[in-house]
Amino acid sequence: MPSDIPSFMPSDLPSIYPSDMPSDMPSFMPSDMPSMTPSDSPSLTPSKVPSDAPSGAPSVTPSLIPSKVPSDVPTGDPTFSIKPSPAPSAAPSGPTVGPTKPPTKAPTKAPVATPATCEDSVIRFKVDYNGDGQYKPQSCIWVARKETATRCAVDGVSEICADTCEACATCADSTLKLKIPKDAVSLFSVSLIARSCTWVANKNTIQRCGYEGVAEACRSTCGTC
Repeated sequence: MPSDIPSFMPSDLPSIYPSDMPSDMPSFMPSDMPSMTPSDSPSLTPSKVPSDAPSGAPSVTPSLIPSKVPSDVPTGDPTFSIKPSPAPSAAPSGPTVGPTKPPTKAPTKAPVATPATCEDSVIRFKVDYNGDGQYKPQSCIWVARKETATRCAVDGVSEICADTCEACATCADSTLKLKIPKDAVSLFSVSLIARSCTWVANKNTIQRCGYEGVAEACRSTCGTC
């Protein structure tokens, strides 16, 4: 039978047979040798002094409170987080090499349109300069030679000779008939036909505006102003 009151000093050798019932109070001094087999359940309170050497196998469940000093070598088999940690890492990963540039304060302005060309047409045109109903073929060279202001005032002339007549700000087609080569290859073709800017705009406009001198005479239709 065990004694009713534990001894103040432990025995030098452990009992051959363990007692059937544990003592009501633990011994005042620890035993010199540890137990041969560990207890079935862990202690309710941790020991005040940690063991000199770490355990050979890690614990099955993680501790509730993290260790105050991290280990020198990371674990080879880390635990998997079920949910994110409540607090950020004390040493997060470093920042990016260079921060992103801030956006512009204001959007870019609309691109500036390419200024329109303002040139005299090299094409010849039919004009009734004397007002007698006689339409004669003339050119911008004829307009610039003399009486320029008077000749520019004739209806349809300033649109064809915009540079000479200083009418670059006016974006309009000439109302005069233009002498266009029949084969539309060169102004030096023998066969010429009279056509207006209305004819240019009627169909095949891009092709007809490509005829020499037409784009300068029909500035609005051909988009050169």
